[in-house]
Amino acid sequence: MFTDNYLEFLILAGVILIFADFFFQTDLLIILGLGCFAFALTSLTGLPTLYLIIALIGLWLGFIALYYLFFKSLLGRFSNEVLAPDILNSDPMDRYIGHPATVEVIEGRHMIRLDNELVTYDSETPLSHGDPVMITAMTNGRPTVDRRPS
Repeated sequence: MFTDNYLEFLILAGVILIFADFFFQTDLLIILGLGCFAFALTSLTGLPTLYLIIALIGLWLGFIALYYLFFKSLLGRFSNEVLAPDILNSDPMDRYIGHPATVEVIEGRHMIRLDNELVTYDSETPLSHGDPVMITAMTNGRPTVDRRPS
């Protein structure tokens, strides 16, 4: 039905879409990649058009079922354990530990500024406006601070 170059393009597009799926949070890319593979394989059969469409849809749904039944969990485990193990083991707010900040009092509330956002904090010692502090811990997204030596 098509030339070999067209089939090679479909297979290459399928491979690229499947690899690109590692970097995005959607399954649309892998579904499209599996569709490219299914179309390339059914194009090789030489079936009449109606049977070709039925075979294409059946093969595509079969590939999708196999992906969700077996490979999605394997790919997720591989990416979590091998490609990015630090993502699961660290809290994104932990990057603020050790950073300096300054206490600001706004409408009677004591806050510090993190990435240009005012957030409330926990402290064992009373602090006043303008006191330099150091973030020592993060608990549920709320920083714990201590007075920074001047």
